[in-house]
Amino acid sequence: MTVDELTKGDKGDLKIAGHRGEYPENTIISFEQAINNGCSVIETDLHITKDNEIVITHDINTLRTYGFNYQVIDESYDTTLSKLRTKLKPHCQMPTFKDVLQWCFEKNKECQVKLMLDIKRDNDPKLIVDLILENLSNVGPFGPDSDSNGNLNGNLNYWKDKIMFGIWDSSFYDSRMESFEIVVIVIDDLLCEGIVNSILQKGGRVDYISIIAIMIHIPNKIKNLINYCRDNDFKIWFWTINNKVDLKLAKDYCNYDESALLSGIVTDDPAMITSDVEPVLSLNYHVRLFFTKKFYQGFVYLLQNKYNVTPIIAVLRRIGGDTIPAVTVTPVSIGYGVISPLHIKDGSLVYTKNGSLYTPLTYNFPLIESEYFLNKNKKLLSKEQNYKLISLGSINNKWTVEEYDQFTTIIDNIRFINSVVGLVIHDFNGLEINLPYLKSALRDMKDYLIKNKMRNIPIGFQFNSSVNKDHLHYLSCNSKRVFDFIYHDDKMILNPLTNIECPVDLKISTKFLPVTPRSSRCDCIMSVLKCMVDSSNQVQDSKSIELIDQICSLVQCNSIKDDLIKGQYGLFSSCSNLQKLSMVLNLYYTMNISNNSSSSASSLTLDSKYCDWNGVAKLTNFEYSVEHVQKLFDFNGLSCKQEIEDDWNHHYIGKSVNDVDSDDIIGCVLF
Repeated sequence: MTVDELTKGDKGDLKIAGHRGEYPENTIISFEQAINNGCSVIETDLHITKDNEIVITHDINTLRTYGFNYQVIDESYDTTLSKLRTKLKPHCQMPTFKDVLQWCFEKNKECQVKLMLDIKRDNDPKLIVDLILENLSNVGPFGPDSDSNGNLNGNLNYWKDKIMFGIWDSSFYDSRMESFEIVVIVIDDLLCEGIVNSILQKGGRVDYISIIAIMIHIPNKIKNLINYCRDNDFKIWFWTINNKVDLKLAKDYCNYDESALLSGIVTDDPAMITSDVEPVLSLNYHVRLFFTKKFYQGFVYLLQNKYNVTPIIAVLRRIGGDTIPAVTVTPVSIGYGVISPLHIKDGSLVYTKNGSLYTPLTYNFPLIESEYFLNKNKKLLSKEQNYKLISLGSINNKWTVEEYDQFTTIIDNIRFINSVVGLVIHDFNGLEINLPYLKSALRDMKDYLIKNKMRNIPIGFQFNSSVNKDHLHYLSCNSKRVFDFIYHDDKMILNPLTNIECPVDLKISTKFLPVTPRSSRCDCIMSVLKCMVDSSNQVQDSKSIELIDQICSLVQCNSIKDDLIKGQYGLFSSCSNLQKLSMVLNLYYTMNISNNSSSSASSLTLDSKYCDWNGVAKLTNFEYSVEHVQKLFDFNGLSCKQEIEDDWNHHYIGKSVNDVDSDDIIGCVLF
């Protein structure tokens, strides 16, 4: 078999993406050699450094490739990472993304070269896209471009057919990617549809599905995924194929000679893949395949360990290497008695002499709004030595996955800004119905700091008007996670309430809180829906809410609804409105189908009669059992069974509102 037979079909050339190659991986010289060996695409890995430089390296740690034990996110490129050289000859420098763009720009003067960006999951989703677009704007034929918001002009327009965004889950999708090709990278067939649907329901687009190559040797999985791609017009990439046997299998599964379904492969060995070497089934091949398949079920666990094996080190640093002077304030009264002097040391935390957190009324700190912080001035703020507070955002009668992601993104970005002395959550409306969501947001952010081994940054509330005493008592009672301060008139006021009984005059329940929002939980349930929103219809948020209310007048929607008076909160109430609309469409559909068949999820048959709603809904091609999806693991090491611990039929099989059943309400006990 010749190289032409392997890399060409009736529908066009198979694209070969160089991943590593004959020279040290992720270096300019290895990319150059990959092009010389016949590659037309360079697949490369992106990480953000401490000084917000995007560097090209596969691992979060430099030990394997560069011989020194540095965490990429903890180090500056200019002062540390740029000085490293690869362990392998010819001992190359770690390139920046800008370096690679400049190389690609020059190379495209000779031949067509594309970049497939593997955006690693340990990056901050919004920040990495900001920095990618900034770099794309500043490299190209037009010189530095003033617009880095994704508008197609100047250099961004030049790069639109030369850049492919590779993302691992829906949280990394950004609407500014729309003008570029989008690749969803998958390690299993079952969750693929849920991730893709989540992107589509955000108004996004998916062009390619990039499939881990071991699935070629698991027939039921690869057939399911290829059929899904074919039915939805997604082109396929395989990663990483390093021998001719696997290449032939990939082509055979995709019917390559008669179909354009297979777009390309990623390889560590482009020279071998593009050579005239015949496919050989050796003993070594069979042994490697046996062990790879044997441990495939543990792959997600291994991936999780790879990205999280080294804990985040919460070291208190001095800004710019200079010592920040300690600040001392004399004792003052704030209406709750006299508190002892404030002391801030080296830009770390705010302490009293006995170690408790506080700030006296007379000490003022500026509040930096979340949008300003995220979009414009993080670099500038990290260099300033004045103490400040950062706003996480507002809570307005809900606590959703989107808000959780925004809040945690801000926390991730202040990791090295030790002049931040507090985080502020804004109470948008001051109403009693907002209190459970405020308290849940504070609980989850404090848990996030602990889970990620970050410094114990004080978290408080800002209210639009004078705060009700019962509201303050509610926010402080029956919980280990209580607010540290109130921010008012540019001042931090210590929360003096400890061991407080919950107020009895509130209408809302004081025993339960909403569950912690998790996008992976939403993705799990989305993966089993038989009826859902047709992504080709651009359903507006207001239309979603209207339809949800209409459908929920017919079918029980306890899974997505909150009852604050009873303290009953839907397990999926934090999902997006489009996701919740899909869930209630499925509840209505399965309610009607199950009335004519068995009531188990696995036995339902497809019938479009109850899945239309004037073209809003459509039937899915889902063919997997709930039991299979429950075994899948997300990147936090939790299975879908752990994400949704109770009977899935409660959230999947609809029941009439006339049926009396409250078992499918999930609440979170305060602790």
